[in-house]
Amino acid sequence: MGLMPPQSSCQIYLSRAMGGSDDSQIQIPKTIILPEFKNGQESLAEMDVEDPSALEEAESSTSETTSNVPFFSGYTKQKAAATGLFAFSFLVGDWWWDGSNGFSALIESTLSVSEMPIWVSDARRHMYSVYGFSGILILISWALWEIAPLVFFWGFALSWRGSYGAGVNDEPSNPLGGPEELEQRRRSGKSSYRFLISFSILLFVLDCFQNMVWYGWDLLAIPKILSNFGRDNIWQVIAFGAVFGLNPENEWSWRSWSRHIRVK
Repeated sequence: MGLMPPQSSCQIYLSRAMGGSDDSQIQIPKTIILPEFKNGQESLAEMDVEDPSALEEAESSTSETTSNVPFFSGYTKQKAAATGLFAFSFLVGDWWWDGSNGFSALIESTLSVSEMPIWVSDARRHMYSVYGFSGILILISWALWEIAPLVFFWGFALSWRGSYGAGVNDEPSNPLGGPEELEQRRRSGKSSYRFLISFSILLFVLDCFQNMVWYGWDLLAIPKILSNFGRDNIWQVIAFGAVFGLNPENEWSWRSWSRHIRVK
């Protein structure tokens, strides 16, 4: 007769608790491995299940969590709110300084871009002869305002690029995708955020620069320049504020704002 493997103290304790002897057959609950959705990734969690109905309930709740979390995440709602704020400013605001809203300005901006090769060379020579290097910066400022409607529109539109048709765990129950698709949409939103922030800062700085040139670099004119900028470009300023909602690292919620207020 061969040697039996030694039993651990834990096994002996379980055997005695069930009324058996040290050498009796020991029944240990079966270990079942379930997929669990956590932090946007799939991990494995071990749980002891003796009741089959408990297993079915656990699998059902895991499936519901996996299918509901991706699209209805806080960031997706935040990006939708930011896009809605931009759409409002684009629809009702003056984006061509003649009363045209953003969609009419898209046509004007496209036409202006197509005509730039015709006039930009002569304008560059004229502005340089009158203002020197400052004239070149003023011309760049004009060109940026000409393309601003196109840049903002496509910046927000491309922040939503990503897959929306993939299922979760190869299941077609979720038409909006799973954790990988959500992460892809977060990256799209962050890249649009970085681009639009950089463009907006350059746009506003060069606009203030050209006004300083018009006022002969009079520092006392700065309050008037800022006031005129806010009045004439209020809808672009609103769109600039909406850009911050595209950043997944910024949390738009009453809880986060109240927390920042308490910290300050």
